[in-house]
Amino acid sequence: MTPPMQLGRAYTYGGDEEDALTEATLHFTALGDLTQIASQAASLQATVAWYPDESFIIRLTPDKHQQAHYQKKGVSIHFGPSEDADVYELTFEGKATDRVSPRLADGQPFDIQFRAYPAAPQWLTAEESLVRYRASARPEAHRMLIRTDRAPAYIDLVVSRSADVAASSRQLTFRTADARRMGPAVKPEAQYLYEGTRQPAPLHALKPTGLDRGQVLLSMLQAQIEVCTASLTPPAEEAGTPLIFAVVTDNDSFAQPAMLQLQTEDGVRQFFYDLGERTVDLSCTSSAMWQPAELILDEQPPWVVATEDLLNKHHFSTVGELLAHYRMLDAKGRVLSLQTVSEGGALTPSTALDAVIFPDNTLRVAGVPTTIEVIGHDDKPIERQFKVTFPRLAEVGAQ
Repeated sequence: MTPPMQLGRAYTYGGDEEDALTEATLHFTALGDLTQIASQAASLQATVAWYPDESFIIRLTPDKHQQAHYQKKGVSIHFGPSEDADVYELTFEGKATDRVSPRLADGQPFDIQFRAYPAAPQWLTAEESLVRYRASARPEAHRMLIRTDRAPAYIDLVVSRSADVAASSRQLTFRTADARRMGPAVKPEAQYLYEGTRQPAPLHALKPTGLDRGQVLLSMLQAQIEVCTASLTPPAEEAGTPLIFAVVTDNDSFAQPAMLQLQTEDGVRQFFYDLGERTVDLSCTSSAMWQPAELILDEQPPWVVATEDLLNKHHFSTVGELLAHYRMLDAKGRVLSLQTVSEGGALTPSTALDAVIFPDNTLRVAGVPTTIEVIGHDDKPIERQFKVTFPRLAEVGAQ
């Protein structure tokens, strides 16, 4: 970037050292409209140094003439009354990086103005005096005009000072939000596809859920549910409408897996009571399972995956279709989500695949994957039966 720049003062705030945040503003010092150049900036490299804190507090106790002086530690201070009866003047000279803030005795309230030192000529306007203060060649030397309703018993001055020599320094790169998202070398923040442990159980560990509230739900992998059917024995009806198991998917969220849900044939009702004990018969032509994909993740960086590695044998139009066939796991076996090209883009099963394909024709995993798995099937049919007991409506009402 060619325009000259100047780094403003650095401010540290946030209380505890672990939570403290240091902030500085970068100013362009060239003339003209630099909005377009600033908007195109993607990163900034800086040398960040830590100077140990050497701050201290000075207590000034005015004499009978309401004056006080201090001259130690490279600081020269004078406090005394001004021409206005309720205004006191405090002049401060110290090191170039010193910052000072006053406190009056017993929390006495006051108003304060900072002025350049030495005092400005009387003919300067207030605006001109402010410009003079800000442009002072010696910003560490300034006057403070303190307005208060009575002479203070003492004044505490907190002198914020850092060591002259840095204890440590390092080169850092600061990136904009767009650069962090688009840059392949930037480690992404981990985002998981499922909430908690809501991953569907494998077929051999499958159990019906929802019975305590009158439902029968069989949660399965999308690839598994496509080759399974279920029925109730003996059959049941609700107001003359047969009860069947239907596939239910949520195209707006990955939080809920695909399910076979017991419902009336018209889909109006999904909660049933007083049906006693029944048998759920589940029949699948094959068993779906995750297995390692024949893909090797790049070590630098592993979260960038070439689209041809995943899409050369399959045609997917949505993110849901892709993540029903592949999954990316971190070191703890948690299923990672994908990053979106647009900032803050919501990722749902119905999201178009183009929303996660970056300009370099790659996918970006939202986290650090260690394994990519692909869904597979064996050719062995599976039959399972579950005994279920429907609750009595009176018992549910009592709860």
